[in-house]
Amino acid sequence: MELLKAHVHWAALAGTAAWSMLLLAVVYAVPLNGRQEIGTGWALGATGLYAPEANGEISYVYTQGAASLVLPEVGAGRFELGIRMGGPAGHVPVQARAEVAGQAVDLGTLQAPRVYHIFVAAMQPGDIELALHTTTARLRSEHRDLGVLLGEIGMRSIGASQAPAPVLIATPIILALLAAAGMQTSLRRQMRLAASILLLLGTALPLGYALGRGRVAALPWWTGLAIVAAGVMMLYHFGERPLRRPIAQITALFLAWRAALWAMGAVGVWYSSTVYRLGQAETWAGAISPRRALPWQALAEAWVQWDGKHYEAIALHGYPAVEQRFPDIAFFPLYPMLTRLALPLAGGSVTIAALLVSHVALLAALILAYDLVARDFGATVAARTVVFVLIFPASLFFVAAYSESLGLVLLVVALWAMRRERWWLAGAAGLGLALAFMAAQHRWQNHLEPPWRMPLDFVASITSHPHPEVRMIQLVVWIAFLGLTMVALRRLPPVYGLTAVLLLIPPYLSSWHESLPRHVLLAFPAFVVMAIYANRGWVRGLAITTGLMLLCLATMLYVNGFWVA
Repeated sequence: MELLKAHVHWAALAGTAAWSMLLLAVVYAVPLNGRQEIGTGWALGATGLYAPEANGEISYVYTQGAASLVLPEVGAGRFELGIRMGGPAGHVPVQARAEVAGQAVDLGTLQAPRVYHIFVAAMQPGDIELALHTTTARLRSEHRDLGVLLGEIGMRSIGASQAPAPVLIATPIILALLAAAGMQTSLRRQMRLAASILLLLGTALPLGYALGRGRVAALPWWTGLAIVAAGVMMLYHFGERPLRRPIAQITALFLAWRAALWAMGAVGVWYSSTVYRLGQAETWAGAISPRRALPWQALAEAWVQWDGKHYEAIALHGYPAVEQRFPDIAFFPLYPMLTRLALPLAGGSVTIAALLVSHVALLAALILAYDLVARDFGATVAARTVVFVLIFPASLFFVAAYSESLGLVLLVVALWAMRRERWWLAGAAGLGLALAFMAAQHRWQNHLEPPWRMPLDFVASITSHPHPEVRMIQLVVWIAFLGLTMVALRRLPPVYGLTAVLLLIPPYLSSWHESLPRHVLLAFPAFVVMAIYANRGWVRGLAITTGLMLLCLATMLYVNGFWVA
């Protein structure tokens, strides 16, 4: 009977996917003919613009001299753009040119606002990217250098258009993820209801593309929703009962989790201009990633950011003897040493070698952590511990070119060995967790501070920091891990509580606040406490949902170079 239900479920998925693809073809066959005012309704994909403004008649926005506009998911075909443009204040002349679809268009001198018509072909990606380059002028009443004034933009398809390739590829994948989520719930026992919900989602998916066509990139949000939904159901049930084949099941979970992060990374790179605008509102740094060589970027290159570049340099060239403003000696040698040893396995690519070490170390850490916790607290708590480690929003650093995964496996090995009184193994693992070189940390503007300084700074900067929501998250992490560590001291065997304290001392006494969510990753006993007290289903479901949503967002920001931890 269960086999029959599974066959019916996947048959419903196949039928829904076929219906969605047919509906997509109809949606994109309908001629596109829309208008919107850039100053009031422009999508997140625009860069190089000042804040929107309005007068009694129109809304508008000024460029900063170089700007780009992205019309996402308009379809593959030919289109006519009608853009109202003019010089600052409508009378100051500026010189302008546009680049679209690989062609340069000289717009000449822009002064009085009028509509400029540009014909463009959007090929398989289905997006129209328009880059504007203008001279700037400064008005007497202004302190800004103003480029061109942008008002209304119109889009009109010429002839038939087709659904873009990324949308066609992603649609069955999204439906499969949503179907997999349904397979994990009681809806599997109610086949008619499950099929109806799937059909409803399969209809809403292409209609969502139709409503956002040319305005909002719907694909990233649908993909994120599907990954979170499938991930919540899978992880919820993974931590609900003991594992029969721990190594195989943890490996399968690790691969599914990693594939989901790769998918979110690919979405983040493909819609980099949209993510860039979002990242600017939430954090700092970042860049717009080109779409060329997307597989290499999404699977490898984009996962080497910030400290990862230092580790790669050390693996290739060692520690420089010359004076450095930010010395590489602050980075421990074991991870780059193993990266260098892995170079032959990676075909000489230091990027692949660094990521290979991270992935192998994390998988080993998860398997050993399950065995360690299962022996002390039971198999169900052990499974939940693995889940909570993976859903923590900063867990993406475990599979980036960072040393966190190596640190985690060394920590788990040390705990595992101490619980079994294998002191030589515990000592060897502990040797790899030596304290940082504080002299180098001073050069990185990092020094010791009293433990109350960091939370007070977080509270004080919530109202003054340009990204207050980031400070609030950091404060919540600080309070949560302090509380979890106190519980570990009272409720867990002494080795767990003391380990949590020792691993929280460096980040909690540090003057460098920005990396707190990443630095607490090694406070492994805190995740054990979470697993012990997550007995109620709604608590576990809420934690998994929130963690995965933040993890997906952090992944898209990280692959575009934004600082997330």
